[in-house]
Amino acid sequence: MAEWGQRAVDMARAQMALGIEADSLITLGSVEAVVGQGVARLREGIDLASANDMVETAVRGFHNLSVSLHATGSTGSETHRAYEEMFAYARQHHFRTETLIVDEAFYTLPTGDWDAVLRLAREARGETVWTIQLHLLEAFIVAGRAGPERSLPLLAVPLRALRGASASHKIFDLSILGRVTLLAGDARATLEHLDAIAMDIRRGLYPETDEAVVCALAAAIMQEDSAARDRWIGIALADEAAARRVAGRARRAFAQAERTASEGDLDLAISLLGESAESFGQSFLPFGETLARRRRIELLLRRNGAGDRDAAQAELAAILPYWGKAKATWYLAQLERWAADRGLTPMPPVITSERKMGV
Repeated sequence: MAEWGQRAVDMARAQMALGIEADSLITLGSVEAVVGQGVARLREGIDLASANDMVETAVRGFHNLSVSLHATGSTGSETHRAYEEMFAYARQHHFRTETLIVDEAFYTLPTGDWDAVLRLAREARGETVWTIQLHLLEAFIVAGRAGPERSLPLLAVPLRALRGASASHKIFDLSILGRVTLLAGDARATLEHLDAIAMDIRRGLYPETDEAVVCALAAAIMQEDSAARDRWIGIALADEAAARRVAGRARRAFAQAERTASEGDLDLAISLLGESAESFGQSFLPFGETLARRRRIELLLRRNGAGDRDAAQAELAAILPYWGKAKATWYLAQLERWAADRGLTPMPPVITSERKMGV
């Protein structure tokens, strides 16, 4: 594929067909991202398109660049800088599409400004492969703020649309859908949805697909389903290419922690979960980070060594600010009950005061 792509670039260059050359560079760079390369070609295609006012081509290049940066090991900060460059370029050229709206929504979600995400979701209309992703983000927000009764019915439209979706969109969308159902407390549905893409999930290059593997593991733990847990540990660790990605390393560390904990080595498992949480944080995936920290709390309390309860309390304090800023009142209430059941102080005073102010 790469050889044919390079041939297309060379032919377009020889004919001075700038549009075809830029498109070919962007396509070739996107393909090469699968094997950990391609960023330089994407940049070359974007620069060529930008210099010749090929706005739509340049924006496509920026979109693919954000995916490729993650696939080749960049942090969330580096990927977000590429998004910001794309948004600025699009604004300069008064260019606005559904793809841009979706990218901006996913860029905004980790900041905790869920109200801004909802405004973006309402900007798009209809049922397309892109607007379905906005429906899923809206359902995630409603789950965090109002719980399963109001959020789970919102999944009917995306589930219907997914029947005719392409394989790549199905992998990504079901990854997000599994995140919604787990946030809403439906671990069984999470496993059902993610089991449907279990054999294909390694094809997903987005950070959300790495997070989805941890959602499946967390759901299996909640269900006390050891067979599902072991199956998803195997899936998480089978994809060695995931180690190139920051979120991929987060998912591998979480799976290794579960395997290690089941073998009785809590010390190593707790350390691995710390690595998982840190990598999810670097990937700007707050739900994945929360899942890793919650599991680390459970294992710290199970080990119950000197300082472990204080360490568990510190992990809880690290979880809460994002959900407070997002005004995820239903999920915060679940966290409070979960923490109290384990003898932890549910809400440190600083978080409580922020919530009262509506931050």
